[in-house]
Parts: sequence; structure tokens; C-alpha cells
Amino acid sequence: MMKTFPLFTLLMALVSYKNNANEIVPIQAEEIRFWNHAVTNPEEYKGLLKRAEKYDPIIGTVNDSAQIQITLIKKISNWHQQHSNGLKIHFNSVDLTFGDLEAMFISLFLDNDASLVLSKEKLFQRYSEGIASGLIQKNWFDELISEYGIVNIKLFGEHHENQAIETVLANYQLHINSSMINQHQKIETSITQFDFYRQKNWQEQAVSLDEIKAVKVLGMLITAETVNEKTLRSYMKETYSARVPESYIELAISLNDMVLVVKN
Repeated sequence: MMKTFPLFTLLMALVSYKNNANEIVPIQAEEIRFWNHAVTNPEEYKGLLKRAEKYDPIIGTVNDSAQIQITLIKKISNWHQQHSNGLKIHFNSVDLTFGDLEAMFISLFLDNDASLVLSKEKLFQRYSEGIASGLIQKNWFDELISEYGIVNIKLFGEHHENQAIETVLANYQLHINSSMINQHQKIETSITQFDFYRQKNWQEQAVSLDEIKAVKVLGMLITAETVNEKTLRSYMKETYSARVPESYIELAISLNDMVLVVKN
């Protein structure tokens, strides 16, 4: 279960980690990269709330750690470029294995007015033609949509950009709740809360932390996500066509006080 902390509690937790001989490693602004498919393929993203370039992040530094403002996009219909933008953070300041990582602290703020998570009722209206024809089932949206959205954090090992070579990944879904709307909430995530798996040619095999604890972890990806990490095309497969309208989840978030807790 995700835990949220006021600032004083967060500081006390960090002190506790330090007293247990762990190293506190802030995420630095220069470690952060990003992608934005809306800029490179503007014709494909006409339904977004803002101009394509507005989905680039704003990256700065506060209290010796990176501060990021970004509106994350996730497609609901088509799995092609479904994570339409996102952050890629390289852990350049520390040499890590999955077994070295103890926990992660992040402060998250959701700007609700600048975000878009369509209700299931509005999605039923948007996809009414497909629902009426039987191509789309209403219960799929129960499995896809959460009320405030999900920020996905994925730790990656070596070769993560080459599906021909097996890589190790660890995944954690940060479910946004009402306490994060228009105010910062401090979040602690233990490494044990991640799901671990090996991936090759998009095929996944679940593993335990013990199995991969000696494997290097190079960084993490931060994206918007659906509850089950799928799109409508994941269900429709060969019946999917370009006639199915696209919809988006847009999460306008701010991230700061991002630190790794590393075992010494």
C-alpha cells in the first residue's frame, strides 16, 4: 500500500534510513531526459487539451533535488506510442543493483484543472458506436480507468531499449488519490512494493527480487498509465481499426523531493 507523509514525517523517515547506514541519493536535474511523441507526430494528437510542445517537462532544482512539472499522456485506444510522453531518469550519480535499492521518496502534486481523466459515463458516450456493435465491452473501461489516474514508475536494467535482448524491469503503480489534488503529498515506496520481471520480445516472466538482486538498475521511466497497463486495442486485437476514436489520459503533475534510499 502506498503511504503518504507530511514533510516532518518524511524528514524523520530519511533520518531513520540514514541512521540505519543507508545512503540518501537525490535525483538530479541533469539525470532527466524525456520524450514527446505529440511533437514528432502532431497529426496523431489532435484531441489533446494543449499544444504539443506544452507536453515537454519543465525541469529545475529545489533543495538539491530535481523539480519537474509535466503533463503525462496515455492513450486509451491504440497501443502504438501509448505512453505518448514521459520521463527517463538515469541514475548517473550512483552505481546500483536492484538489491542495493531500499526505497524511493517522491512528493507529488496533481493540478486537477489542467488534467483530463474521462469518467466511464463519458467514455461510454464517446465509444457508443463500438459498444452498440459489440466490438467494445463496457466492462473493459472498469479494468482501464481509475478516478484520478495512475503514474507508473518503472525501474530498468541493461538492454531495456532492445527487445531482442532480455532485460530486467521493476514496476510500481502510484495511484493518485484525492489527497494529492492541488497539494503536494510525500510518498514512500519500498523496493519490495515493485513487481519484478524479465522481458524479451515484449514477453514477460515474473521473477522475485532475490533472483535479480545482483542485476544492475540503470534508471527509471515515469509515465501515465491505465489500471491494467492496457488499451482498448489490447482487448480488440485483430478487430481494432483506425475508425476507433482515440482518447487520452492527461495528468498534470509536479514532482519534487525525489530521492533514492540505497543500502551501504
